[in-house]
Formats: sequence, C-alpha cells, structure tokens
Amino acid sequence: MAARLPLKQGFVLNGYTVQEVLGGGGFSLVYLAIQELSREKFVIKEYCPQDVVTRQPDGSIKIDSPLSTTAYNDGLKGFLLEAKALSQVKHDKWHT
Repeated sequence: MAARLPLKQGFVLNGYTVQEVLGGGGFSLVYLAIQELSREKFVIKEYCPQDVVTRQPDGSIKIDSPLSTTAYNDGLKGFLLEAKALSQVKHDKWHT
C-alpha cells in the first residue's frame, strides 16, 4: 500500500491553488489555498482516509481495495455531515 500523500503545492483544485499543507489526521488533509479569481485565502479540508486510499499521479485518490470501499463510504458520510454542520456556522472571516 502506498503512502497517503497530500496534494502538491501549486495543485489547482476547482479554481483554488494549494499553497501549503496545514495538517491532517486519520481521515483528512487540510490545505491553505488561494481562490484564483478573488485571490482570497481559504482553508480546504480533503477527505483522504489513511490506510484506505492512495494518491494518484493526477492528484485524485484511489480506494486501495474492494474491501476498503465500505470503510471509505461510511467515513465519507460522516465527513459530509461535518461539512454541512460547518456550513451553517456564520462568521465574518469564514466563507462556506
């Protein structure tokens, strides 16, 4: 199994350019990114569970095995619930 690698500095993800890796845990990686049009800074959290996925050369992730698919999907549900909850938080310094 290959290491779970973060996106590289300069990688463009849906109009956001990765500047640096801020951190990560067992289920995600967190990046500082610049929105290309506005040049505003954003923090992006990527669902990338350790020991379940491998980073591909094009920046995508691949689930390591068919047995890992259930674990990946279960974790993704929780990740999306967290994202939905965070999107409800209103703060003058946050964009959701």
